[in-house]
Amino acid sequence: MIGLFNENGPCEVVQVAQGKFATEARDWGWDRGSNMLYIDQPNQVGFSYDTPTNCSLDLLTSNLYTPQQTLPNSQPANTFLNGTFSSLNVNNTANTTEIAGMAIWHMLQGFLGAFPQYAPNNRSAMNVHLFAESYGGKYGPAFATIWEEQNAKRANGTLSQSKTIEIKLKSLGIINGCVDDLIQAPYYPDFCS
Repeated sequence: MIGLFNENGPCEVVQVAQGKFATEARDWGWDRGSNMLYIDQPNQVGFSYDTPTNCSLDLLTSNLYTPQQTLPNSQPANTFLNGTFSSLNVNNTANTTEIAGMAIWHMLQGFLGAFPQYAPNNRSAMNVHLFAESYGGKYGPAFATIWEEQNAKRANGTLSQSKTIEIKLKSLGIINGCVDDLIQAPYYPDFCS
């Protein structure tokens, strides 16, 4: 959700006084020129909770404790967090890019069915532009392929045209994407410095 909160979303968090924050409209948010739908996926990442679970996260060991624990005596407070996390049940989330792509296709079917004013149709010039960041360098092309395959199934009658909506993918944009681990990974330390 870095794009939403730090780059191109409709608003940003600003400090208005010492220790006080507020939101204000972002001057150059992408929503100024188009309808935007930000999707935090797959389930259990970012703010996408399957079952909100109160836990403690030890940043020194990466251990997650349920129920929440108190701060260990010898540990700095900024290395031990109490908060709400996902259940971390691996059965409650997509475990492949293809499953994640189908999950988003189904989500878009529901969203565009509930809000038909945003659904591209044969009389509309409206299209979907998919933008992805980071691991989206892998998700984006896979999702585009899955959506085109679903459109082909609609066209050949494998999927009902009356019960599904064509997702007219006009473009795929990849922002700072991970596209080739073997080439990119050795440069992460340089990128961070």
